[in-house]
Amino acid sequence: MELQPFDTATRSTHLLHPKSMSLEAVDWIFLVDLLNFSFFSDEEDPEKQFYVTYKGEKFTGYWSLCAAVNRALDAGIPITSPRFWIEADEDMLRDVFRGDGVEPMPMLYFSF
Repeated sequence: MELQPFDTATRSTHLLHPKSMSLEAVDWIFLVDLLNFSFFSDEEDPEKQFYVTYKGEKFTGYWSLCAAVNRALDAGIPITSPRFWIEADEDMLRDVFRGDGVEPMPMLYFSF
């Protein structure tokens, strides 16, 4: 694998990161940074780990979070809005953060 520099100038080059510097991008970055700790799997078998498929690609760990957030935004769910978090219930969160593998989303192992 070739190493590439990764900084604020190259951040937007990744498929899952915001492409523009806007208030929406700031909201996206804030949400992803807030939730980032929650998406790393305890499952040792890679075939059973939590993952999200987005635009035909499989993403795990931090990238699964980014994919789930983008999938929600693409579906018109205002997940980066504080109002969403005030009104969201457990079923909505389970749907937004649903995975495509065997393991459920690590952040929702517990019950509300």
